[in-house]
Amino acid sequence: MKSKNVRVIGKCVLAAVVAALMLVGSAQAADKYEVLHYFEDAAGPYAGLVADSAGNLYGTTSSSDHGAGGGTVFKLTRESAGKWSFSVIHEFKGPDGAEPFSSLIFDSSGNLYGTTDQGGAHNFGTVFELSPSGSNWKEKLLYSFGDSSDDVIFPSSALTWDARGNLYGTAVNGGYGNAGGVFELKRVGNQWKERVIDGFTGNHDGEYPSSSLVADSAGNLYGTATWGGLYNQGVVYELTPSSDGRWTETVLYNFPGGVLGGNPFSGVILDAAGNLYGTTVGGGFYTCGNANCGTVFKLKRSGGNWSLRVLHSFDGTDGDAPFYAGLTFDSAGNLYGTTTAGGQDGYGVVFKLSQSGNRWTETRLHSFDGKDGANPDGGLILDQQGRLYGTTTLGGGIQSFGVVFRITP
Repeated sequence: MKSKNVRVIGKCVLAAVVAALMLVGSAQAADKYEVLHYFEDAAGPYAGLVADSAGNLYGTTSSSDHGAGGGTVFKLTRESAGKWSFSVIHEFKGPDGAEPFSSLIFDSSGNLYGTTDQGGAHNFGTVFELSPSGSNWKEKLLYSFGDSSDDVIFPSSALTWDARGNLYGTAVNGGYGNAGGVFELKRVGNQWKERVIDGFTGNHDGEYPSSSLVADSAGNLYGTATWGGLYNQGVVYELTPSSDGRWTETVLYNFPGGVLGGNPFSGVILDAAGNLYGTTVGGGFYTCGNANCGTVFKLKRSGGNWSLRVLHSFDGTDGDAPFYAGLTFDSAGNLYGTTTAGGQDGYGVVFKLSQSGNRWTETRLHSFDGKDGANPDGGLILDQQGRLYGTTTLGGGIQSFGVVFRITP
């Protein structure tokens, strides 16, 4: 099996293609930025956060014990007078998983679910559950990847529920075509049974899916593959279930690179009309160093066809390289996201895209300077007051192990 892990692969070098784009304005907002926590022992929160009904925050770090351990699941508890208390609710040891790069999801009972990229019985990654037990949390290992020669391995994305309580996710390697795939975990009694429902071949169907999935009301799944497709610049795909349990993959769009974007590391989100929104780490109209700076795109459904429109092309000052974070909607239809690099000091930005008619305008909400965080890889969440919460992988404090931050409009 291939051992290539897209989490550690650098930004691809893409050829610039001269074409016309509708350029939009960019501005710096005067929103309030706060660091809620500086990481000191646990290190490298690549993923975004989730919140419970009380407003407490949960996330993962890819390592622990000053970068030497297998990673953690942490909780930030909201205290009185605006204070937050930090606690590690689980530390991975290897057999139960290692290096969690993904964010977490809740079930209706308050249990947390996630993946680790490494560790487990075969050291190819795991799916785990954390259940609250008094003041502690109990971990249960649901699955260790690599049980068979055609199993997928190295899951680095978050999980997705369907309406029947099944879990779905992606892994960047292994599978039928040895180019990653999509897996399903179905509860059978007290156990969970895994199967690969789509294995990529690395050809026109895509290669190395590193993103999480999104499900529509009909149970179809949507995601991206970072490479492969007609131009080897990645694809957006749909998986459609049938009554006999089989799934059919349809490539909705092949990224060509250049101004239309290429290499989508993050997943897509759906609007009420069934249109898809996402980011590409490469492509776009502008060049940052030796590669293009990336894009925000919309895929519009029209009958059985899909058409792509670039909503924003990053130029470096307003962001560069939107890697794994993906996008988040607010109730007014504005889009929020992060870029790993770019901005005033080159450490990444938090941005907002607002629509007026047929025009989208980008606002830079925060530009990281290293001391207040650096390189935000994870996505954003909003609370009922419209405040944004996220993480940075590096920067902040003496150790520069990353931060948890909040932005108040």
